[in-house]
Amino acid sequence: MRLPLILATALLFACPAPPPADPGAWNAGGKVLVNVDGEEVTDAMLRAALARFRPEDIDQIVKGGQGADILNKMARAQALYHRALAQKLQDDPEIKARLIMAQRDVLMQAMIDRVSKEATTDAAIQKAYDDHKVQYAAQGAKVRVIFLKDLATAETVKAQLAAGADFGKVAADVSLDKNTGAKGGEVGWVTKGQLQPFIDTALFASDVTGLIGPLTAENGSVLIDVEARRDSTPLDEVRDQLKEQVKNEAVEAYITALDTDVKLDWKDGNAPTLEDLLKPADAAAATPAEGEPAAPAAPTAPAEPAAPAAPEAPAVPPAAPPQ
Repeated sequence: MRLPLILATALLFACPAPPPADPGAWNAGGKVLVNVDGEEVTDAMLRAALARFRPEDIDQIVKGGQGADILNKMARAQALYHRALAQKLQDDPEIKARLIMAQRDVLMQAMIDRVSKEATTDAAIQKAYDDHKVQYAAQGAKVRVIFLKDLATAETVKAQLAAGADFGKVAADVSLDKNTGAKGGEVGWVTKGQLQPFIDTALFASDVTGLIGPLTAENGSVLIDVEARRDSTPLDEVRDQLKEQVKNEAVEAYITALDTDVKLDWKDGNAPTLEDLLKPADAAAATPAEGEPAAPAAPTAPAEPAAPAAPEAPAVPPAAPPQ
C-alpha cells in the first residue's frame, strides 16, 4: 500500500527544476494593448513604466500632446529588452552585478518610501505647523496690482475703478506688467516684508481692504487692490511644504539610527580605502594588507644550459691555379 506514495515522492524529486526566469520577465496581467515582436504588452505593464515618471512630468507630457509618442517609445523598448536577452547579455558577469544592484536600489528606496509614508500623518503635519506657528503668524494680504507709466495715468485709471470699472479687466488691458496683467492683476497672498519696501509700507500701514494708491514706483506708478487680510498663514497653504519637511526629518532620523543599530565588523578591523577597492581584482589580491609580509615570489625555473655552438664550416680551399 505504500508503493504509490514512494513512487509519487520519487517522481517529485526526479522532476527537473524549472529554468530560472529571465531578468525582467513579468506576467503583469491586464488588458493586452499591443504586440511587440510577438510579445503582448498590457496596460498594467505600461502603467508600471509610467509610475517611474514624476507627476509634473506626466502633466507636461499630456499638455504637450506627447502621450501617444511616449507610449509608442515605451512599447518599442520591449523589443530592445528582448534583443538583449537574445544576445545573452544577462549572462555577462558585469551586467549580472548591475542587475543585482538595481534590485537592491529598488528595495532600499522602497524602504525609504515606507518610512516616509508612515511618518507623514495628518497628526505629524499638524504638530509641525503648531511648532512653527510663530513663523506663520505674519500679517498677510491678498492683492491685485496695476502698473502704469506715470502718476497722471494712474489717477485716470483710479477714477475709472472708482466709477465701477472691473479691476481685473482694466489690469489685463492697461497694466505694464504683463505677467500679473494676464491674470487680471492677481498676485495672491503676500506677507509683510515680502514686497518692495514702498509697497509693503503702504499695504500694511492699516487693516483696510479696497484700493490703495497710486504709489510712485521707480518706473511709473502702481495701484493696489486689497481683496482680503489675515493674521496668519493657514495650514492648508503650507501643508505640502510641511509634509516634505516631516518626510525629510523622518528619513534623516531613520538613516542616522542605522549608525547605532547596525554593527559593522570589518574583517581587517577598518574599512579599506577607496583606492584599494578601485584596483582591479587581480591587482588587489596581489597587494598585501598593511602589516602583512609580502607573498614570496614564485620560484623561477632553472636556466636551461645553452645549446652547444654549431661547428664552424671548414674554410673554403683556395681555387686551383690556372693551367
